Amino acid sequence: MDASKMTGGPIPTLIKLDLTKPAAGQKSLMNRWHNDIPFVASVKPGSIFKVDCLEWTGGQVKNNDNADDLRDIDLTSVHQLTGPIEVQGAEPGDMIEVIFHDVAFHPDAPWGFSGIFERENGGGLFAGPEDFKEYHAAKAIWDLTGVYATSRHIPGVRLAGVPHPGLVGTLPSAELLAKWNERECGLIEACKVNGVEKVPAVALPPNKQGAYVGQDLPEAVREKIYREGARTIPGREHGGNCDIKNLSRGSKAYLPVFQSGAGLAIGDLHSRRVTASLLSAAQSRWPAPSPWKSTSSRTASSCSATARCRSICPRPSTRCTATRSCSKASESTCTATDAR
Repeated sequence: MDASKMTGGPIPTLIKLDLTKPAAGQKSLMNRWHNDIPFVASVKPGSIFKVDCLEWTGGQVKNNDNADDLRDIDLTSVHQLTGPIEVQGAEPGDMIEVIFHDVAFHPDAPWGFSGIFERENGGGLFAGPEDFKEYHAAKAIWDLTGVYATSRHIPGVRLAGVPHPGLVGTLPSAELLAKWNERECGLIEACKVNGVEKVPAVALPPNKQGAYVGQDLPEAVREKIYREGARTIPGREHGGNCDIKNLSRGSKAYLPVFQSGAGLAIGDLHSRRVTASLLSAAQSRWPAPSPWKSTSSRTASSCSATARCRSICPRPSTRCTATRSCSKASESTCTATDAR
């Protein structure tokens, strides 16, 4: 459905990013989950809007002919998410229904990338030292035209894409954040062999290195978020990094609310992917591949998406509709309607 027909005119862009600049310094981005991150924008029930989204690396991977950038990628700074956005009236115990009306490539960045991480820097759970002694980073650049992608690095191949966000979720409560950190740090401890952590890691604990929240914050609050904030790599109770290829045009996502206003954030867009991520690294430059590798490559790039969301809950609650686009940056459009 053309979301502009629902509004009778152009859909306003709620959050706009500069596609020519890296993530650091842009105010409407975050790469950690924490209950103290303030909203960067607010929508009323029934509104429809768009937001821009950067690709997952925040500009670390370039359109060139070597894989050094993928080999040396700073995985502590991914994913760069747009948000959080307040959905007015949403309260803990509610559930937000997000309907994606459209996802399209951003015209200013019509390319993506797929690749494989270096084993010691992002390699998949099955990339053991015995079986993958010659396991090195590799990259292919894909040019995006319409629904198709072609690559100068893999000639003779044309792939049809299904643009979709890899990551969409809501902010956790303080209690839920503490539960995540206890659970994941416990898993790391349980999987140590002779006191040494498994490589590749089974989980990623909070890490101040690479943490980013773009809003102006008191230094004490920023330090707390960076010290405690949950990494964006796994999916959790709030949604998060789900990497579902069918979460595309016309699909719906149901996200639970853990704090007033929900705090919707979105990013990690893919142009295409296989059914599951078994290893750990293929993506293209949409807003974003995740640190999991795919046996077949997924393509990350810039795109544009339109979605609608509503909230369903055991109490009188809110409905919202969202639309987004993804490219080097992507856009989202969101509509919220009151369900009470």
